[in-house]
Order: sequence, then structure tokens, then C-alpha cells
Amino acid sequence: MKRFIWTMRIAFRALKSNKLRSALTMLGIVIGVAAVIATAAIGSGAKQPIQEQIASIGSNIIIVLPGSLTSSGLRMGTGNAITLSESDARELSAQCPDISLAVPTVRGGPRSFTETVIGQRLFWGQRPRTYTFANSL
Repeated sequence: MKRFIWTMRIAFRALKSNKLRSALTMLGIVIGVAAVIATAAIGSGAKQPIQEQIASIGSNIIIVLPGSLTSSGLRMGTGNAITLSESDARELSAQCPDISLAVPTVRGGPRSFTETVIGQRLFWGQRPRTYTFANSL
């Protein structure tokens, strides 16, 4: 017990003699705690819209995209490589009995190049019955 009291005396003496350092340390701790609380609040606030977007896609739908493609140093983005086929979709359905429907899609569109912007319009094509299947289980 004597050792604890002795340690506390030394600590308070150090705090008294270094008032600016002590104040800046306390300020840093307060800012750090506030940053953690703000980050947690932002994460919680963003959680609801993300869950709504996922729910609008359908809770029983998983989208599998092929890898990306690079042409002349320009990355075309995920899903542009043609590495998946309709037979892959049939194979997924055959090997996993929990898959009720596998729908292959086609994605593509024209690219536009200007001096400052490289853009692309995307069009998706798939079988019509996919939309009726979403959230029907």
C-alpha cells in the first residue's frame, strides 16, 4: 500500500510540473474517444440504407461476376472478362441442390472517350423470369 501511495504522489507531482503536456495529453485522449464514437455512429447510420439496398436486390439472390479485363493499360472493370458461360450456371445448379435458379446474364455497352473523361454505359440482359423469382422463396 505504501508503494501505491508513493507512486501516486510521483504521478501527481509530474502532472503538476508538466501542466501543458498533461492538458495536451488529456485533449488527445478526448479527441480520440470522440473520433471512435463518431466513427461508430457514422457506421451505424450507413448500415440501414445498405441493408435496404441489399434487401431490394433480393435476400435469396447471389450475383457471381467474372474477373476484370485490362486492355492497353485501361482496366475495364469487374465482370468484363468472359470467363463464365451458361454451362457454368447449369453446373452450379447441378452441384448445389440449394440453388433454385441460376440465370446467366450478359453485360456490355459502348465506351466513350473525351479529353478528360472515360465513360461507359452498361446494359444488362437476362431471362425475364429472374425478376419474378426474386424474394419468392
